[in-house]
Amino acid sequence: MVIENRATWPVIFRLLGTEGATLDGQLAPGQLASLNVTGRVEVAFRSAGKVQRYRLDPNRAYVFVPGGAAATRAVALRTVPLLPDPAGGHADLGVDPIADGRPLGPLPPREVTVKLLVDDDEPAVRRLWEPRLRRRLAEASAIFKRYCNVTFKVTQIDTWDSDDRQHDFPKSLAEFEREVDPGQTMLAIGFTSQYRVPRGRTHLGGTRGPLHPWILIREWSQHVTPAERLELLVHELGHYLGAAHSDERFSVMRPKMTGSRANDRRFQIRFDALNTLAMCMMAGQLPHNRPQSGRERRIERDVAANLRSIYATLAKKMPDDPAARDLLSLLSRPNPPAAEAGPETDRRQ
Repeated sequence: MVIENRATWPVIFRLLGTEGATLDGQLAPGQLASLNVTGRVEVAFRSAGKVQRYRLDPNRAYVFVPGGAAATRAVALRTVPLLPDPAGGHADLGVDPIADGRPLGPLPPREVTVKLLVDDDEPAVRRLWEPRLRRRLAEASAIFKRYCNVTFKVTQIDTWDSDDRQHDFPKSLAEFEREVDPGQTMLAIGFTSQYRVPRGRTHLGGTRGPLHPWILIREWSQHVTPAERLELLVHELGHYLGAAHSDERFSVMRPKMTGSRANDRRFQIRFDALNTLAMCMMAGQLPHNRPQSGRERRIERDVAANLRSIYATLAKKMPDDPAARDLLSLLSRPNPPAAEAGPETDRRQ
């Protein structure tokens, strides 16, 4: 369950289960919380001095919005509407009233093991590029821990020889997949300096679908700042965890990186509620313990149904963007794979 605060003041709330299970929370303006629930719960909060109570369902996103003037601190709680599962299932398969007292709380932690690589065109020596990339992934990992309790851990460092004759980025991604074996890691992230990124719209990074174990990112460019590089990495890791493109202008999953917003000191990398919900669901498909290749797993039936509902909603909101439609098509197959070469999702500037 995801709850977001779009009021301009903090909102304090309490979730109530059965047998005394409770969870108190507070959301600052613009903050979002991802919560682990075992069924339906009640939420209680104050609005203009009065206590409001609602029943909430799992696998849903909710938003606190202003219900009046800021001085009154009146808020309303709304459901982020989802379209029905296009495959004919229900968007909330398996939802029943909560029937036990298991505690409410954060999502269970998941860890993604990562192999970091640079290609032979990286101009810096390893003692310079390795800490730079480790630091960037650590910053990205802290963001995902906050949103869906997933962390990314570097367990291998390597290099690969990219084909200097190749100037088509999607073909370079395919080459990276052929040349690099993730091995015992769950994800290989390659940073290529082969390309000199020009100004204007261009592919900056890509992967092929949820839990697909390869991401390729253009590293060299005098026009891309460290803050923008971090935003780009978070965007691609979001795709890895099942996020599609969003029409929310504040979301890191917006399809175009324009205006140098990441360079503003006040800017914070944020996910929108629907993509956060999708990532939380996909995080549940990650292994608990030992590393596994994404190619060994398939997405569970109820998770796929809920994801299809999210992607159908995002596709309707962004009819000219293919990302959500491609993910929807991938999940519409019987027993959808967790990581099969499917849509190429990319970041543009």
